[in-house]
Amino acid sequence: MWIFTKNGFYSAIQDKDDSSKIWVRARVENDLLSLIAKYNVKSTTIMKFCGTDYLFRICMQRSEWMRIVAESALDIDYVNFKDMIGVTFGIARELVYHEVWCSLYKLQLVDEYQFNCNWIRNM
Repeated sequence: MWIFTKNGFYSAIQDKDDSSKIWVRARVENDLLSLIAKYNVKSTTIMKFCGTDYLFRICMQRSEWMRIVAESALDIDYVNFKDMIGVTFGIARELVYHEVWCSLYKLQLVDEYQFNCNWIRNM
């Protein structure tokens, strides 16, 4: 699961040996520090894994991750996510998030194209 919140960007995966545990991974250590502080995370040991796709990681109980995700949803108090990120983190991160937005927008363009092609064929 990828999740972009007002506190940072996270990738969450199930532990390969214990389905009750979730690894929360981040590219920026401060994102995990913010998560720990904001949501009073019990597991506060940030591990650093050099040479991996996500440099920083913490492991927590699945139930704790579920609570964090639910509370993150309650924290939504903005009308434009990218603008809020720019104000909170600065223009550099806002631009990176915009690149992600643009990449994912391509999925919509493909769907619109397929819809239009099917619609025309069925005329």
